[in-house]
Amino acid sequence: MDHLELNALALPDKVALVEDGGPSYTYAALAEGSRKALA
Repeated sequence: MDHLELNALALPDKVALVEDGGPSYTYAALAEGSRKALA
C-alpha cells in the first residue's frame, strides 16, 4: 500500500491536497506513523 492509499484511509479530507501537490510529505509521514502504530 502506497502513501496515497494510506492517506485515503487515514485522512480522506486531505487526499485532494496531496494529489494537487500539497504538503504530501507531511501527510505521508502521518500515515506512515499511523501504520507503524497499528502494526
